Parts: sequence; C-alpha cells; structure tokens
Amino acid sequence: MEAGFLSYTILILIWTGFGFMHSLLANNSVKHFFKKLSGYYFGYYRLAYNLFNLFFIAGALFFQFSIVENRLFELTNSLLGISILFTTTGLIIMFLSIYKLDLAEMSGTKKYKMEKSGNQLVTEGLYKYIRHPLYFGTILLFPAFIIFAGTLSMIIMVICFISYLLIAIPIEEKKLEIEFGLDYTNYKKNVKKLIPFIY
Repeated sequence: MEAGFLSYTILILIWTGFGFMHSLLANNSVKHFFKKLSGYYFGYYRLAYNLFNLFFIAGALFFQFSIVENRLFELTNSLLGISILFTTTGLIIMFLSIYKLDLAEMSGTKKYKMEKSGNQLVTEGLYKYIRHPLYFGTILLFPAFIIFAGTLSMIIMVICFISYLLIAIPIEEKKLEIEFGLDYTNYKKNVKKLIPFIY
C-alpha cells in the first residue's frame, strides 16, 4: 500500500483498536462475563488473551510493513550504535522485570482463577525503583525501532503505544489497589511510576 493519509489513518485506527481490545479484555467485568460463558474453560482465558494479542500485533505489523515508504533519515553507524544500546538496555530491563513475576500465570500456561488467593505484591528488584519496569524497558525499545525502521509508520506506532500506556497504567493501578489495598497505596506513595527517581 502506498504511503499517504489513508494508509497512515488506517494504521492509527489499527493500533488504537489494539489498545482498546487489550484493555477491554483485561477488564474484570469482561472476564466475569467470559467466566459465566465458558465455565471450566475460563482457566485458559489468559492464554487465549495472550494469543489474541499476539495475532493482533502480527496482523498490525503485517499491514504496517506493507506500506511502501522511504526512510526519513539515513541509518549511520552512530545511530546504529545508539539503537543497539537502547535495545540491549530495554531487553535487560524487561527480562529482569519478568524474572520477578509468575511467568506461568503471566503467559497463561497456569490455569487462571478470577478469585486469586495468596498473591504477593512484588516490590523487590527493579520494582524497588519503579512500579512498572516492564513498561519502562518496552519504552526504551521504541527509539531503537524508530532508528532501525526510519519511517513515519514506525513513529506513528510508537506514539500510539506510548499514548496507550499513559491511559492503561492508571487503569491497571486501580485494579492493583483493589487487589492489594493499602499495601499498593503505600507502594505508590514511595515508588516512582515509570522512570526511576523522576516520574
């Protein structure tokens, strides 16, 4: 598809749609609805949720990379070095963030229950310094994406994702406050949200 107003508008709508569906399907009311609908099989909801997101992202990227466009700037060795630095740092932070979480539950390979019991609020490792280190690591990848691709479509994707995170984080934190109560409220007061020592 040729680069232009139409292709970029469709791209914005696709990534906006992803953000909407990602939040909608994570909503507790929606999960309760699917629990009633699916009964025993609701245990696989998290796995289905992750697979849905994966296929949605794959489809969105397929469309994005089908847009025929020129680079906005030349990829120099200096820029390549910067992008590698951002990529390496971002991936390390993401790995250290995931390491502290329950991988089986996060991936959906552990049977999911609406009524969680004995869940612990993670405040160790990188979570001592920021409440959402996984998102911080993801954001660090964005400059690398823009440098590698060098296209307007990639800039649009990054803007859509950052906009989504700014909307989704407060929603997620409300759910965490309900789940962990005063523990999470105190954690919020003492630990920055997204950028260590700053924000």
